[in-house]
Amino acid sequence: MKRIAFALSAGVLLGGALLLAAPDRTLAAAPKAVGDPAAFVQEGSQYVVYRGSKGHVHELSRAAKGTWSHADLTELAAASLAVGDPTGYVLKGEQHVVYRGAKGSVYALSMLPKGKWAPADLTAAAGAPAASSEPFGYVVEGGQHVIYRGGKGNVHELYRLPKGKWGHANLTDVAKAPKAAGNPFGYVMEGGNHIVYRGLLGGVHELYRLPGGKWAHSDLTKAAKAAKASGDPFAYSTGKGQHVIYRGGKGSIRELYQGPKGKWGTANLTDVAKAPKAASDPAGYVLEGAQHVVYRDSEGNVHRLSRSAEGTWRHSNLTELAKAPKAVGDPAACVRGTSAHVVYRDGEGHLYQLQRLSAGKWAF
Repeated sequence: MKRIAFALSAGVLLGGALLLAAPDRTLAAAPKAVGDPAAFVQEGSQYVVYRGSKGHVHELSRAAKGTWSHADLTELAAASLAVGDPTGYVLKGEQHVVYRGAKGSVYALSMLPKGKWAPADLTAAAGAPAASSEPFGYVVEGGQHVIYRGGKGNVHELYRLPKGKWGHANLTDVAKAPKAAGNPFGYVMEGGNHIVYRGLLGGVHELYRLPGGKWAHSDLTKAAKAAKASGDPFAYSTGKGQHVIYRGGKGSIRELYQGPKGKWGTANLTDVAKAPKAASDPAGYVLEGAQHVVYRDSEGNVHRLSRSAEGTWRHSNLTELAKAPKAVGDPAACVRGTSAHVVYRDGEGHLYQLQRLSAGKWAF
């Protein structure tokens, strides 16, 4: 996941170093990645976090008009090693990176004032069960929320209380929801918590927090009469409705969308856009009011599905348009200003970026 994307400017990570234009111009020397990267933006600055071969969590950072630099967050925080891919988020100007460590502990690395990093074992602090999936962190109305799947398939939430204490809730139990089979994903719509995940039988389920604080459950595939999922779902909001995308059993990219009066509909995006089948989980973003979905095919090409203002879905092979190297991981995407950025990992641990330029062309 991974699930949060970023921009690396018009450069590429080769041999563990970020190169721009000529191959001898190094902007940030950093170790290779062994998993898919994640990133976030803070006040125009970009941050990329990933796991290296020795279990260290690394960060590449770039100011709004600056160059890239590298930091080994595991060393800076004297933290435990990672066994899964990290994700990051920002709260009140402070960076937070969460990941799964040995024995399933969920750790957080937090950037304190003056640039110092501090570690915390969130599962120990909250008295919560160990994780068997990658944790995902996000912010809702000024509060931190970290979600993950436990060993028995329950979706758990770690949340930070006033005065810095961490609490725990078994959301599967409180919402009387089915067990999870993959990595849960959280997002915010109209100030409310929403979590989507794949169930044991391939259904896509949603947990959502009601105004009074109670959690409720919906089986979205059943509500929309949609196909089962074979990968982890991703969700986003256009401001007018919810959109959940996932990979189906035969590699099709499926969408669940909430229409008028709260009813859920479904669409086979690869069919309507006449696009190749997917071999990865998709990610989505919104740019200037239009929806965009990216994914990798079986040959390592990164594809984009875009929905026009008229509601028509179109397909682009971004790898061919940018004449870029092949991908092996799940691509991620984000918007920075008016430009779209898609990032991915290749088979040797190099990180690449596909960037949409102002003229509409794609470069890597």
